[in-house]
Amino acid sequence: MAKIQIKKAIDVILLDFPRIVKPDSFKDDILIPFFKEFLPIYLKAHWGDIDLIDIIRQLRNESNLTQKQFSECPQIAPTTSEKEEIIESVLISVRWHLSMNMITPPIMRLMACIWTEGYKKGFIKTEIYADVLPALENWHNLGLKVFSLSSSPVFEQKTLMTYSKFGNIHHFIDMYLDLNFGAKNHSATYIKLARFAHTDPNKVLFITDFEANAKAASAAGVRVILVVRNANANANSEFVSIGTLTDIEFTHSSIASGSSLGSREKRAP
Repeated sequence: MAKIQIKKAIDVILLDFPRIVKPDSFKDDILIPFFKEFLPIYLKAHWGDIDLIDIIRQLRNESNLTQKQFSECPQIAPTTSEKEEIIESVLISVRWHLSMNMITPPIMRLMACIWTEGYKKGFIKTEIYADVLPALENWHNLGLKVFSLSSSPVFEQKTLMTYSKFGNIHHFIDMYLDLNFGAKNHSATYIKLARFAHTDPNKVLFITDFEANAKAASAAGVRVILVVRNANANANSEFVSIGTLTDIEFTHSSIASGSSLGSREKRAP
């Protein structure tokens, strides 16, 4: 794909995180298997920790509620049970929920704890697309503000970037935002973001690979570029598309006043 030159003012680059920085397969291929393998080890090693006690309490409550809809849902052993019995019941319950593709809030908390420990001990490193670091370094050197918007909590976003295969690169993103700020498929989120950044929506450049999010941002007046990693994906998109983040080029005038894109046959960002 041809490079895209930014010609008008852009104050903020907004990344659809983590969609455009890492492969979707990273979670299924690396994170989930790691969670399953180290769950029993983590439960035994952290038995008695306040956070784990609270997570198990939440798991017990969630299982009780789930059983009303699914009678086969395994229950967590009561607090009066032996340590080994409670741990075994947690393992059975969590595995059942995973098999049903039911990732409840306490399971998400447990995943975050185990993944964070795996990252810190060097067992996991985030798989980052090769074009991400050069693009972030370039934008940083140009003095551009870079925000991320994600459905994942802020601490998870920072963890992904802190323990990447390229080392700690979390500082290249100036502001991490999650669902507490707004949903990616709601136009109001992008209007709110522009106000938060003290700029106009048309001075925000949203980079995504998801058409629905692109449309929501565009409806708010935000400029949009679609990243197409797969040559066959989004072939008929109304938005300007690029193959890699390094396909975006900024002119001197766009940096001096902020930045944005010139006119094109498709909807210009």
